Amino acid sequence: MTQNPASETGAAGPGDANGTARPAAASDNALAPLPPRAEVCAGLRAKVLAFLEETPDDEILRGLQGQVRVAMGVIEESLGRYGYVVCSLLQPSQRLRLGMDRDARVC
Repeated sequence: MTQNPASETGAAGPGDANGTARPAAASDNALAPLPPRAEVCAGLRAKVLAFLEETPDDEILRGLQGQVRVAMGVIEESLGRYGYVVCSLLQPSQRLRLGMDRDARVC
């Protein structure tokens, strides 16, 4: 079994002897600013659409693509029927702070 050279000296290495990562040091935890929500959503949408454009040989992946298409259809129908505010993931307290109806129907 190959050991991390740093573990032999007692120095902190990138992971332990079995190759698992160790938590970052406190000094490594500087928080980077989060990207805008719209940017994150656009990136996720691009990844999902790219996955759906693939033609996998694997039956399981083809089935997964079908389920993703069904889920996207449900989401599109819900947004068309109820709107973005009602289908949001906001908690009731967050809705109140934004001046929304606390008990608005959620999808």
